[in-house]
Amino acid sequence: MIKQLIAPIGSQLKFRKALRTLRNNPNKASPKSSIDHKETNENSEGSLQLLQTIQQQTEQIKSLVTTIKSQSKQVEDFLTQIIKNKTSPPINSFDQLSSTVQNQLLDLPSNLLRIPVASPGSSTSAIPAIDSVAPSILPLPENNSDFSRITPVATATDGPKGSRGVLFPAVVHPNLDGIAIKPILNDKYNFENYGKYSVTIYDQNSDNVLVETLVNIVPEHEICMPKKFVLRDSVNNILVGATVQIKLRDQIVFTGKTDATGTVEIPSTLPKNCYDVEINSGSSKYKPSVFRMIVYENRGAEVNTQFICRQLESDQLEIVLKWGLLPRDLDSHVFVSDGRHIYFRAKCQGNVSLDCDVTNGNGPETIKITLQPGLKYLYVVHRYSREGLLTKSGATVTFNNGVVGNSTSPYQIIQIPVLNQPDANFWIVCEIDGTTKKIQMYENIFENHNYYTTDDIARKYFKH
Repeated sequence: MIKQLIAPIGSQLKFRKALRTLRNNPNKASPKSSIDHKETNENSEGSLQLLQTIQQQTEQIKSLVTTIKSQSKQVEDFLTQIIKNKTSPPINSFDQLSSTVQNQLLDLPSNLLRIPVASPGSSTSAIPAIDSVAPSILPLPENNSDFSRITPVATATDGPKGSRGVLFPAVVHPNLDGIAIKPILNDKYNFENYGKYSVTIYDQNSDNVLVETLVNIVPEHEICMPKKFVLRDSVNNILVGATVQIKLRDQIVFTGKTDATGTVEIPSTLPKNCYDVEINSGSSKYKPSVFRMIVYENRGAEVNTQFICRQLESDQLEIVLKWGLLPRDLDSHVFVSDGRHIYFRAKCQGNVSLDCDVTNGNGPETIKITLQPGLKYLYVVHRYSREGLLTKSGATVTFNNGVVGNSTSPYQIIQIPVLNQPDANFWIVCEIDGTTKKIQMYENIFENHNYYTTDDIARKYFKH
Protein backbone atom coordinates (compact mmCIF):
# COMPACT_ATOMS: atom_id res chain seq x y z
CA MET A 1 0.00 0.00 0.00
CA ILE A 2 2.85 2.44 0.85
CA LYS A 3 4.63 1.68 -2.43
CA GLN A 4 1.43 2.56 -4.29
CA LEU A 5 1.44 5.98 -2.61
CA ILE A 6 5.09 6.85 -3.45
CA ALA A 7 4.72 7.22 -7.26
CA PRO A 8 1.72 9.58 -7.33
CA ILE A 9 3.06 11.62 -4.44
CA GLY A 10 6.39 11.95 -6.28
CA SER A 11 4.61 13.17 -9.42
CA GLN A 12 2.67 15.67 -7.35
CA LEU A 13 5.85 17.05 -5.81
CA LYS A 14 7.54 17.43 -9.21
CA PHE A 15 4.50 19.24 -10.63
CA ARG A 16 4.34 21.62 -7.70
CA LYS A 17 8.03 22.44 -8.25
CA ALA A 18 7.35 23.18 -11.93
CA LEU A 19 4.48 25.52 -11.02
CA ARG A 20 6.69 27.41 -8.54
CA THR A 21 9.37 27.78 -11.25
CA LEU A 22 6.78 29.07 -13.70
CA ARG A 23 5.48 31.65 -11.19
CA ASN A 24 8.96 32.79 -10.21
CA ASN A 25 10.23 33.11 -13.84
CA PRO A 26 7.42 34.55 -16.00
CA ASN A 27 8.13 35.54 -19.63
CA LYS A 28 9.34 39.12 -19.59
CA ALA A 29 7.80 41.54 -22.18
CA SER A 30 10.18 42.64 -24.94
CA PRO A 31 10.23 46.07 -26.51
CA LYS A 32 7.62 46.33 -29.23
CA SER A 33 10.25 47.25 -31.71
CA SER A 34 11.94 43.81 -31.29
CA ILE A 35 8.85 41.60 -31.51
CA ASP A 36 8.04 40.26 -34.85
CA HIS A 37 4.85 38.55 -35.86
CA LYS A 38 6.26 35.00 -35.92
CA GLU A 39 7.62 35.22 -32.34
CA THR A 40 4.23 36.42 -31.08
CA ASN A 41 2.45 33.43 -32.60
CA GLU A 42 4.98 31.03 -31.13
CA ASN A 43 4.50 32.55 -27.67
CA SER A 44 0.71 32.29 -28.00
CA GLU A 45 0.92 28.63 -28.96
CA GLY A 46 3.31 27.96 -26.05
CA SER A 47 0.98 29.64 -23.58
CA LEU A 48 -1.95 27.59 -24.86
CA GLN A 49 -0.01 24.35 -24.45
CA LEU A 50 1.05 25.37 -20.96
CA LEU A 51 -2.55 26.13 -20.03
CA GLN A 52 -3.64 22.74 -21.29
CA THR A 53 -0.87 21.08 -19.29
CA ILE A 54 -1.96 22.92 -16.14
CA GLN A 55 -5.56 21.78 -16.65
CA GLN A 56 -4.44 18.18 -17.13
CA GLN A 57 -2.21 18.29 -14.02
CA THR A 58 -5.06 19.85 -12.05
CA GLU A 59 -7.28 16.89 -12.90
CA GLN A 60 -4.46 14.54 -11.96
CA ILE A 61 -4.08 16.32 -8.62
CA LYS A 62 -7.81 15.96 -7.92
CA SER A 63 -7.57 12.28 -8.76
CA LEU A 64 -4.48 11.93 -6.59
CA VAL A 65 -6.19 13.61 -3.62
CA THR A 66 -9.11 11.19 -3.97
CA THR A 67 -6.68 8.25 -4.12
CA ILE A 68 -4.81 9.47 -1.03
CA LYS A 69 -8.06 9.81 0.95
CA SER A 70 -9.11 6.33 -0.07
CA GLN A 71 -5.75 4.81 0.83
CA SER A 72 -5.66 6.72 4.14
CA LYS A 73 -8.99 5.11 5.03
CA GLN A 74 -7.53 1.71 4.16
CA VAL A 75 -4.52 2.37 6.41
CA GLU A 76 -6.85 3.45 9.23
CA ASP A 77 -8.97 0.31 8.85
CA PHE A 78 -5.81 -1.80 8.75
CA LEU A 79 -4.51 -0.31 12.02
CA THR A 80 -7.92 -0.71 13.65
CA GLN A 81 -7.88 -4.38 12.73
CA ILE A 82 -4.40 -4.78 14.25
CA ILE A 83 -5.67 -3.29 17.52
CA LYS A 84 -8.70 -5.57 17.52
CA ASN A 85 -6.51 -8.60 16.95
CA LYS A 86 -4.67 -7.79 20.20
CA THR A 87 -7.84 -8.48 22.18
CA SER A 88 -7.96 -11.99 23.58
CA PRO A 89 -10.18 -14.49 21.73
CA PRO A 90 -13.57 -15.25 23.32
CA ILE A 91 -13.33 -17.74 26.20
CA ASN A 92 -16.12 -19.36 28.19
CA SER A 93 -14.26 -19.70 31.50
CA PHE A 94 -17.22 -20.80 33.62
CA ASP A 95 -16.10 -24.43 33.94
CA GLN A 96 -12.66 -23.29 35.14
CA LEU A 97 -14.14 -21.49 38.15
CA SER A 98 -14.38 -22.67 41.73
CA SER A 99 -17.77 -23.78 42.95
CA THR A 100 -17.93 -20.61 45.06
CA VAL A 101 -17.63 -18.31 42.05
CA GLN A 102 -20.01 -20.47 39.98
CA ASN A 103 -22.60 -20.18 42.75
CA GLN A 104 -22.07 -16.42 42.94
CA LEU A 105 -22.75 -16.05 39.21
CA LEU A 106 -25.72 -18.43 39.11
CA ASP A 107 -27.59 -17.59 42.32
CA LEU A 108 -27.85 -13.81 42.36
CA PRO A 109 -29.24 -11.79 45.29
CA SER A 110 -32.04 -9.33 44.61
CA ASN A 111 -29.94 -6.30 45.58
CA LEU A 112 -27.05 -7.05 43.21
CA LEU A 113 -25.20 -4.02 41.86
CA ARG A 114 -26.43 -3.11 38.37
CA ILE A 115 -23.94 -1.22 36.21
CA PRO A 116 -24.46 0.63 32.92
CA VAL A 117 -22.79 -0.17 29.60
CA ALA A 118 -19.88 2.21 28.94
CA SER A 119 -19.03 2.46 25.26
CA PRO A 120 -15.48 3.03 23.98
CA GLY A 121 -14.56 6.67 24.34
CA SER A 122 -16.61 7.13 27.53
CA SER A 123 -15.23 9.55 30.09
CA THR A 124 -13.48 8.07 33.12
CA SER A 125 -16.37 9.07 35.39
CA ALA A 126 -18.84 7.18 33.18
CA ILE A 127 -16.96 3.87 33.44
CA PRO A 128 -18.36 1.74 36.31
CA ALA A 129 -15.91 0.58 39.00
CA ILE A 130 -16.20 -3.05 40.14
CA ASP A 131 -14.11 -5.32 42.37
CA SER A 132 -13.64 -9.07 42.59
CA VAL A 133 -15.67 -9.64 45.75
CA ALA A 134 -19.13 -10.12 44.22
CA PRO A 135 -20.71 -10.09 40.73
CA SER A 136 -22.22 -7.09 39.00
CA ILE A 137 -24.97 -7.17 36.39
CA LEU A 138 -25.04 -5.52 32.95
CA PRO A 139 -28.27 -4.94 31.00
CA LEU A 140 -29.16 -7.62 28.46
CA PRO A 141 -29.79 -6.04 25.03
CA GLU A 142 -33.45 -5.45 24.24
CA ASN A 143 -35.32 -7.79 21.89
CA ASN A 144 -32.91 -10.60 22.68
CA SER A 145 -34.95 -13.80 22.78
CA ASP A 146 -32.09 -16.24 22.20
CA PHE A 147 -31.89 -17.14 25.89
CA SER A 148 -34.63 -19.07 27.64
CA ARG A 149 -32.59 -20.09 30.68
CA ILE A 150 -29.55 -19.06 32.72
CA THR A 151 -26.55 -19.54 30.43
CA PRO A 152 -22.78 -19.05 30.85
CA VAL A 153 -21.32 -17.30 27.78
CA ALA A 154 -17.90 -16.45 26.38
CA THR A 155 -16.08 -13.16 26.84
CA ALA A 156 -13.01 -11.46 25.39
CA THR A 157 -11.04 -8.80 27.25
CA ASP A 158 -8.33 -6.24 26.73
CA GLY A 159 -6.78 -4.83 29.90
CA PRO A 160 -4.11 -2.43 31.12
CA LYS A 161 -0.46 -2.88 30.26
CA GLY A 162 1.10 -5.42 32.63
CA SER A 163 -2.20 -7.10 33.54
CA ARG A 164 -2.20 -10.89 33.43
CA GLY A 165 -4.25 -13.82 34.65
CA VAL A 166 -7.56 -11.92 34.64
CA LEU A 167 -10.78 -13.66 33.57
CA PHE A 168 -14.22 -12.16 33.04
CA PRO A 169 -16.78 -14.98 33.31
CA ALA A 170 -20.32 -13.98 32.33
CA VAL A 171 -23.71 -15.61 32.83
CA VAL A 172 -26.90 -14.46 31.08
CA HIS A 173 -29.98 -14.24 33.33
CA PRO A 174 -32.98 -13.74 31.02
CA ASN A 175 -35.37 -13.54 34.00
CA LEU A 176 -33.43 -10.49 35.23
CA ASP A 177 -32.80 -9.01 31.77
CA GLY A 178 -29.16 -8.95 32.70
CA ILE A 179 -25.69 -10.46 32.35
CA ALA A 180 -23.78 -11.22 35.55
CA ILE A 181 -20.03 -10.61 35.34
CA LYS A 182 -17.25 -10.94 37.90
CA PRO A 183 -13.53 -10.31 37.40
CA ILE A 184 -11.36 -13.22 38.52
CA LEU A 185 -7.81 -12.18 39.37
CA ASN A 186 -5.09 -14.80 39.48
CA ASP A 187 -3.06 -12.42 41.67
CA LYS A 188 -5.09 -9.76 43.46
CA TYR A 189 -1.86 -8.19 44.75
CA ASN A 190 -0.57 -7.42 41.25
CA PHE A 191 -1.55 -3.75 41.15
CA GLU A 192 -1.12 -3.74 37.34
CA ASN A 193 -4.23 -5.94 37.15
CA TYR A 194 -6.34 -2.95 38.16
CA GLY A 195 -7.61 -0.31 35.77
CA LYS A 196 -9.71 0.01 32.62
CA TYR A 197 -10.77 -3.13 30.73
CA SER A 198 -12.63 -3.53 27.48
CA VAL A 199 -15.01 -6.48 27.83
CA THR A 200 -16.85 -8.08 24.90
CA ILE A 201 -19.60 -10.56 25.76
CA TYR A 202 -20.77 -13.03 23.11
CA ASP A 203 -23.87 -15.13 22.57
CA GLN A 204 -24.00 -18.81 23.53
CA ASN A 205 -22.33 -19.89 20.28
CA SER A 206 -19.64 -17.16 20.45
CA ASP A 207 -20.75 -15.96 17.00
CA ASN A 208 -22.36 -12.60 17.76
CA VAL A 209 -21.59 -9.83 20.22
CA LEU A 210 -24.16 -9.23 22.94
CA VAL A 211 -22.46 -6.36 24.78
CA GLU A 212 -19.27 -4.36 24.45
CA THR A 213 -18.42 -2.28 27.49
CA LEU A 214 -15.67 -0.70 29.54
CA VAL A 215 -15.23 -1.42 33.26
CA ASN A 216 -12.72 -0.22 35.82
CA ILE A 217 -11.44 -3.01 38.10
CA VAL A 218 -10.47 -1.74 41.54
CA PRO A 219 -8.99 -3.71 44.46
CA GLU A 220 -11.25 -4.79 47.27
CA HIS A 221 -11.15 -2.48 50.28
CA GLU A 222 -9.80 -5.18 52.60
CA ILE A 223 -6.42 -5.35 50.82
CA CYS A 224 -5.97 -1.58 50.38
CA MET A 225 -3.59 0.37 52.61
CA PRO A 226 -5.55 2.19 55.33
CA LYS A 227 -4.91 5.66 56.70
CA LYS A 228 -4.27 4.14 60.13
CA PHE A 229 -3.48 0.73 61.60
CA VAL A 230 -4.77 -0.20 65.05
CA LEU A 231 -2.85 -3.09 66.60
CA ARG A 232 -4.27 -5.43 69.21
CA ASP A 233 -3.37 -8.95 70.18
CA SER A 234 -5.61 -11.93 69.52
CA VAL A 235 -7.44 -11.45 72.83
CA ASN A 236 -8.06 -7.74 72.15
CA ASN A 237 -5.30 -6.13 74.25
CA ILE A 238 -3.86 -2.87 72.85
CA LEU A 239 -0.28 -3.19 71.60
CA VAL A 240 1.70 -0.06 72.49
CA GLY A 241 5.11 0.60 70.92
CA ALA A 242 4.72 -2.05 68.23
CA THR A 243 6.67 -1.38 65.04
CA VAL A 244 5.05 -1.15 61.63
CA GLN A 245 7.34 -1.24 58.61
CA ILE A 246 6.24 -0.84 55.01
CA LYS A 247 8.53 -2.14 52.28
CA LEU A 248 8.58 -1.87 48.52
CA ARG A 249 10.76 -4.51 46.86
CA ASP A 250 12.66 -5.06 50.13
CA GLN A 251 13.33 -1.33 50.57
CA ILE A 252 11.88 0.26 53.71
CA VAL A 253 9.69 3.22 52.76
CA PHE A 254 8.05 3.80 56.17
CA THR A 255 8.61 2.91 59.82
CA GLY A 256 6.25 3.85 62.62
CA LYS A 257 5.35 2.86 66.19
CA THR A 258 1.94 2.54 67.76
CA ASP A 259 0.85 5.12 70.32
CA ALA A 260 -1.01 4.61 73.59
CA THR A 261 -4.15 3.62 71.67
CA GLY A 262 -2.30 1.08 69.52
CA THR A 263 -2.59 3.37 66.50
CA VAL A 264 -0.02 4.26 63.85
CA GLU A 265 -0.73 6.64 60.96
CA ILE A 266 0.35 5.70 57.44
CA PRO A 267 1.68 8.41 55.09
CA SER A 268 -0.68 9.43 52.31
CA THR A 269 2.20 10.01 49.88
CA LEU A 270 2.94 6.37 49.06
CA PRO A 271 2.74 5.87 45.28
CA LYS A 272 0.43 3.30 43.70
CA ASN A 273 1.96 -0.15 44.15
CA CYS A 274 1.89 -3.35 46.21
CA TYR A 275 3.72 -3.20 49.54
CA ASP A 276 4.84 -5.63 52.25
CA VAL A 277 3.64 -4.70 55.73
CA GLU A 278 5.66 -6.09 58.64
CA ILE A 279 4.42 -5.82 62.23
CA ASN A 280 6.57 -6.63 65.24
CA SER A 281 5.20 -6.20 68.73
CA GLY A 282 8.65 -6.15 70.35
CA SER A 283 7.54 -8.95 72.70
CA SER A 284 8.40 -12.64 72.49
CA LYS A 285 4.78 -13.42 73.42
CA TYR A 286 3.61 -12.57 69.91
CA LYS A 287 4.47 -13.63 66.42
CA PRO A 288 5.67 -11.09 63.92
CA SER A 289 3.15 -10.63 61.14
CA VAL A 290 3.77 -10.05 57.44
CA PHE A 291 1.13 -9.37 54.81
CA ARG A 292 0.70 -7.43 51.58
CA MET A 293 -1.43 -4.37 50.84
CA ILE A 294 -2.07 -2.21 47.81
CA VAL A 295 -2.01 1.56 47.55
CA TYR A 296 -4.56 2.42 44.88
CA GLU A 297 -6.41 5.69 44.33
CA ASN A 298 -7.19 6.36 48.00
CA ARG A 299 -9.36 3.24 48.39
CA GLY A 300 -8.04 2.31 51.81
CA ALA A 301 -10.23 2.38 54.90
CA GLU A 302 -9.89 5.04 57.56
CA VAL A 303 -8.81 2.39 60.10
CA ASN A 304 -7.68 -1.22 59.76
CA THR A 305 -7.47 -3.29 62.95
CA GLN A 306 -4.92 -6.10 62.99
CA PHE A 307 -5.07 -8.81 65.65
CA ILE A 308 -1.56 -10.13 66.26
CA CYS A 309 -1.27 -13.86 66.98
CA ARG A 310 0.27 -15.32 70.11
CA GLN A 311 3.27 -17.65 70.19
CA LEU A 312 2.06 -21.19 70.86
CA GLU A 313 3.35 -24.62 71.78
CA SER A 314 3.76 -27.13 68.96
CA ASP A 315 0.51 -28.93 69.81
CA GLN A 316 -1.61 -25.79 70.09
CA LEU A 317 -3.88 -24.03 67.60
CA GLU A 318 -5.32 -20.54 67.84
CA ILE A 319 -8.38 -19.59 65.77
CA VAL A 320 -9.10 -15.85 65.44
CA LEU A 321 -12.37 -14.60 63.93
CA LYS A 322 -12.76 -10.98 62.79
CA TRP A 323 -15.54 -9.31 60.78
CA GLY A 324 -17.16 -5.95 60.00
CA LEU A 325 -19.68 -3.87 61.90
CA LEU A 326 -22.69 -6.05 61.04
CA PRO A 327 -23.87 -8.40 62.36
CA ARG A 328 -22.79 -6.93 65.67
CA ASP A 329 -22.31 -10.36 67.27
CA LEU A 330 -20.77 -13.38 65.60
CA ASP A 331 -19.79 -16.32 67.81
CA SER A 332 -17.12 -18.97 67.53
CA HIS A 333 -18.15 -22.54 68.34
CA VAL A 334 -15.95 -25.62 68.63
CA PHE A 335 -17.46 -29.09 68.75
CA VAL A 336 -15.13 -31.89 69.89
CA SER A 337 -15.70 -35.49 68.84
CA ASP A 338 -15.76 -36.56 72.52
CA GLY A 339 -18.97 -34.52 73.03
CA ARG A 340 -17.65 -31.18 74.27
CA HIS A 341 -19.10 -27.93 72.93
CA ILE A 342 -17.14 -24.72 73.57
CA TYR A 343 -18.86 -21.35 73.03
CA PHE A 344 -19.89 -18.25 74.99
CA ARG A 345 -21.99 -20.24 77.50
CA ALA A 346 -19.24 -22.81 78.07
CA LYS A 347 -16.02 -20.90 77.53
CA CYS A 348 -13.52 -23.44 78.83
CA GLN A 349 -13.72 -27.19 78.71
CA GLY A 350 -10.45 -28.95 79.40
CA ASN A 351 -7.83 -27.95 76.85
CA VAL A 352 -10.21 -25.94 74.62
CA SER A 353 -11.10 -22.36 75.56
CA LEU A 354 -12.87 -19.31 74.22
CA ASP A 355 -10.33 -16.66 75.20
CA CYS A 356 -12.08 -13.61 73.77
CA ASP A 357 -15.78 -12.94 73.11
CA VAL A 358 -16.83 -9.67 71.41
CA THR A 359 -20.46 -8.63 70.99
CA ASN A 360 -20.27 -5.24 69.23
CA GLY A 361 -18.71 -5.99 65.86
CA ASN A 362 -15.21 -6.35 64.38
CA GLY A 363 -13.96 -9.07 66.72
CA PRO A 364 -11.88 -10.82 67.75
CA GLU A 365 -13.51 -14.07 68.79
CA THR A 366 -10.57 -16.25 69.74
CA ILE A 367 -10.43 -19.98 70.43
CA LYS A 368 -7.32 -21.81 71.69
CA ILE A 369 -7.03 -25.58 71.40
CA THR A 370 -4.40 -27.96 72.70
CA LEU A 371 -4.82 -30.72 70.14
CA GLN A 372 -5.18 -34.28 71.37
CA PRO A 373 -4.46 -37.36 69.25
CA GLY A 374 -7.55 -39.39 68.46
CA LEU A 375 -9.92 -36.44 68.63
CA LYS A 376 -11.47 -34.24 65.96
CA TYR A 377 -12.53 -30.63 66.28
CA LEU A 378 -15.26 -28.91 64.25
CA TYR A 379 -15.06 -25.11 64.04
CA VAL A 380 -18.15 -23.10 63.02
CA VAL A 381 -19.24 -19.45 63.11
CA HIS A 382 -22.73 -18.54 64.32
CA ARG A 383 -24.72 -15.39 63.57
CA TYR A 384 -26.05 -14.50 67.03
CA SER A 385 -27.44 -11.04 66.35
CA ARG A 386 -29.93 -10.60 63.52
CA GLU A 387 -29.26 -7.14 62.03
CA GLY A 388 -27.01 -8.29 59.17
CA LEU A 389 -26.37 -11.22 56.86
CA LEU A 390 -23.72 -13.78 57.77
CA THR A 391 -22.37 -14.06 54.21
CA LYS A 392 -21.99 -10.27 53.99
CA SER A 393 -20.23 -9.89 57.33
CA GLY A 394 -16.75 -9.79 55.79
CA ALA A 395 -15.72 -12.50 58.26
CA THR A 396 -12.17 -13.86 58.08
CA VAL A 397 -10.67 -16.66 60.13
CA THR A 398 -6.97 -16.89 60.95
CA PHE A 399 -5.47 -20.23 61.99
CA ASN A 400 -2.32 -19.78 64.03
CA ASN A 401 -0.57 -23.12 64.46
CA GLY A 402 2.23 -23.57 66.97
CA VAL A 403 4.02 -25.92 64.60
CA VAL A 404 4.97 -22.91 62.45
CA GLY A 405 6.04 -20.82 65.44
CA ASN A 406 9.10 -19.47 63.61
CA SER A 407 7.06 -18.34 60.62
CA THR A 408 6.26 -14.67 60.08
CA SER A 409 2.80 -15.53 58.75
CA PRO A 410 -0.17 -17.21 60.42
CA TYR A 411 -0.92 -20.72 59.33
CA GLN A 412 -3.84 -19.85 57.11
CA ILE A 413 -6.42 -17.12 56.56
CA ILE A 414 -9.76 -17.77 54.91
CA GLN A 415 -12.65 -15.45 54.10
CA ILE A 416 -16.34 -16.19 54.21
CA PRO A 417 -17.72 -16.66 50.68
CA VAL A 418 -20.06 -13.90 49.56
CA LEU A 419 -23.03 -16.02 48.48
CA ASN A 420 -26.77 -15.55 48.23
CA GLN A 421 -27.56 -17.19 51.59
CA PRO A 422 -29.83 -14.69 53.37
CA ASP A 423 -31.10 -17.25 55.89
CA ALA A 424 -27.72 -18.71 56.87
CA ASN A 425 -27.08 -18.78 60.62
CA PHE A 426 -24.05 -21.08 60.72
CA TRP A 427 -20.92 -21.10 58.59
CA ILE A 428 -19.33 -24.55 58.79
CA VAL A 429 -15.67 -23.65 58.46
CA CYS A 430 -13.43 -26.66 59.02
CA GLU A 431 -12.55 -29.87 60.79
CA ILE A 432 -9.21 -30.32 62.56
CA ASP A 433 -7.59 -33.73 63.10
CA GLY A 434 -5.96 -33.88 66.53
CA THR A 435 -3.59 -36.64 65.43
CA THR A 436 -2.27 -35.24 62.14
CA LYS A 437 -3.00 -31.57 62.98
CA LYS A 438 -4.35 -31.16 59.46
CA ILE A 439 -7.17 -28.71 58.81
CA GLN A 440 -9.85 -29.77 56.32
CA MET A 441 -11.82 -26.79 55.00
CA TYR A 442 -15.47 -27.07 54.07
CA GLU A 443 -16.48 -25.25 50.91
CA ASN A 444 -19.65 -23.16 50.91
CA ILE A 445 -21.34 -25.08 53.73
CA PHE A 446 -24.00 -23.23 55.72
CA GLU A 447 -26.85 -24.17 58.03
CA ASN A 448 -30.07 -22.17 58.29
CA HIS A 449 -31.38 -23.47 61.63
CA ASN A 450 -30.55 -21.62 64.84
CA TYR A 451 -29.90 -24.46 67.28
CA TYR A 452 -26.70 -23.02 68.71
CA THR A 453 -27.03 -24.61 72.18
CA THR A 454 -27.46 -28.17 70.90
CA ASP A 455 -25.10 -30.74 69.37
CA ASP A 456 -27.10 -31.08 66.13
CA ILE A 457 -24.21 -29.80 64.03
CA ALA A 458 -21.69 -32.12 65.71
CA ARG A 459 -23.88 -35.18 65.11
CA LYS A 460 -24.38 -34.22 61.45
CA TYR A 461 -20.76 -33.54 60.51
CA PHE A 462 -18.80 -35.91 62.71
CA LYS A 463 -20.63 -38.92 61.25
CA HIS A 464 -18.81 -38.30 57.94
